[in-house]
Amino acid sequence: MLLQPKRMKYRKYQKNIQDKKKGNTYEFTFGEYGIKAVDNGYLPARTLEAIRQALNKKLKKAGKLWVCVFPDIPRSEKPAEVRMGKGKGAVGFWVAQIPAGQILFELNTNSPELASQAHKIVSKMIDLPVRLIKKEETL
Repeated sequence: MLLQPKRMKYRKYQKNIQDKKKGNTYEFTFGEYGIKAVDNGYLPARTLEAIRQALNKKLKKAGKLWVCVFPDIPRSEKPAEVRMGKGKGAVGFWVAQIPAGQILFELNTNSPELASQAHKIVSKMIDLPVRLIKKEETL
């Protein structure tokens, strides 16, 4: 099931609602390895769920996965072949804002090969540049 908030103050927002950076996801909290975003961007909930499923399939019982981002920004879209005007479209999907340097996923596994394979999976599925980091190197 796709991630989305249970309640929102308003149904629809303008695109620039969250210019502030969330400061709690730049350091490790759970895992040994992390997949960190190098550039700014947005990550849709559908992509986030696909990456989570692929990583869980790859890790199996050899590791544990934590998702450190949550899609809490609504994006509206108008239906196909609808003329301009008549107000803003309905909420179509949810995205998570990703600032540069934010840790997206945390992994806890004993093998560095498995962590590098997980990094390859994420880098293929996401359009942001990402890198693999270990707990002792927090850059």
